Amino acid sequence: MTLPILKKSEVRRAINAKIKPEIDHGKHEQGWVYFEGKKCFKIYIPFGRGDLGKGTLHKIIKQSKITRSEFISLVDCPFTGTHYYERLVVLRSENII
Repeated sequence: MTLPILKKSEVRRAINAKIKPEIDHGKHEQGWVYFEGKKCFKIYIPFGRGDLGKGTLHKIIKQSKITRSEFISLVDCPFTGTHYYERLVVLRSENII
């Protein structure tokens, strides 16, 4: 599956609205994703305008711990924040996170 071209603002909005990380302001904006009350992992949050580079998009998808198609659905809206955290429960049971 090839990655679509996504706008930085679209990805940022989806991450902030659905994953709701605790923002860590530094040189690069990242956010801690909490799962079951614990800091679980960091995810890069793009800023600025324009298209997101393929390498950066791939990195964000990998950090999110979900598949490419699930991440694209997260940005395109059918995959909600609730679905995301339900998926993390499955990943936890499989000892992936």
